[in-house]
Amino acid sequence: MNLFGWNSVLWGSLVPVMVALAALLFGARARRQR
Repeated sequence: MNLFGWNSVLWGSLVPVMVALAALLFGARARRQR
């Protein structure tokens, strides 16, 4: 069991998803304001 390996895989897959969700939310807010 390589904890660091799993950790990097989890973060490598979670971080992009979180960034994408944040970008979508930010874009939705920007659209609503205009």
